[in-house]
Amino acid sequence: MQAEHGGDLAVFCQQYGFRQNEVLDFSSNLNWFLDEIDDATWLRLKAAAGVYGQAGAGADGVVTKIADLYAYDKNQVLATAGSIEAIYLTAQLFRQRRILIGEPGFVDYRRAFRKSETRAWDLAIENEAALQWAEVVIFGSPNNPNGQRYPLAEWRRRWPGKIWLVDETFVDFSKQPPSAAQDQVIIYRSFTKSWSIPGLRLGFLLCSNQSWMEELRWLQAPWSVSALAQAWAGERLNQTEKERVDRAIEHQIRERDRLMESLRGFSGLRVHDSDANFFLIELLQGSAAELWQSLAKKSLLTRKVDDFGNLTKDRFLRLTVRSFEDNENLIKGLRDYFDQ
Repeated sequence: MQAEHGGDLAVFCQQYGFRQNEVLDFSSNLNWFLDEIDDATWLRLKAAAGVYGQAGAGADGVVTKIADLYAYDKNQVLATAGSIEAIYLTAQLFRQRRILIGEPGFVDYRRAFRKSETRAWDLAIENEAALQWAEVVIFGSPNNPNGQRYPLAEWRRRWPGKIWLVDETFVDFSKQPPSAAQDQVIIYRSFTKSWSIPGLRLGFLLCSNQSWMEELRWLQAPWSVSALAQAWAGERLNQTEKERVDRAIEHQIRERDRLMESLRGFSGLRVHDSDANFFLIELLQGSAAELWQSLAKKSLLTRKVDDFGNLTKDRFLRLTVRSFEDNENLIKGLRDYFDQ
């Protein structure tokens, strides 16, 4: 069984009778302020769909582009089919280890490590016993679904000897800098969200342990980074494009802060702080399922979060930040629900 994810427009439209261009998708955590890839670019890239591309682990050309873009050591970078592949590769690397999974957290952590002995760790509560038991700890920062950053450096000092797997898929939206390569740590990064290319599937992991990197390269399937993703990286992964992405993210962060402040005016809601391009709303009265349904009927797709651990059921929804006009439609939908 696949884990539940946001952005399933086809199923939503089938259920509610909308066309996809009629739906405002607040369930998919993309950079909605970035322009779509233009037709001229697609015409230049389309030839890549008819070839294999580089079969080497992570596509060496893409690794070089990533290393140059972020000033990383090339030997510490492995290009992957989104951060999701990086998570599943490390699950193979640390198979049979004692895994501590931060919750609430991305639902695929538990699915990836299903063949290991696992326990859940409430990220909001220090759990000395669980951390002493664990060999490997995995969590998101900013975390999905609550958008929180967590103090990796402090936790490493307090609980030495652990292997830390830190999912920084949403770090580009954070006001804090991303983590650097460091001992006993693997960092997951992605272009899916910030560069808004979910269909191309491109990300990477950052790791300074060369024995782990060698094993991860052996574990990775050939051509997992497609020729089309490689061609896109060759054209787009440069400082000029990064500056364009960063400007779009700055707009999204400003709109996030405005939207969160607007929703704090609703007496029936608690808006949780976030360091990502999404945030949680908590209902202080009523049912999150009923709110979701009310918004859905208005072609507003939000993210149910009952499949995340350590969240009270039927109390939370996750909202992605879209444009001012789209967000105003969301605010109206929420006002209609709470005023009825």
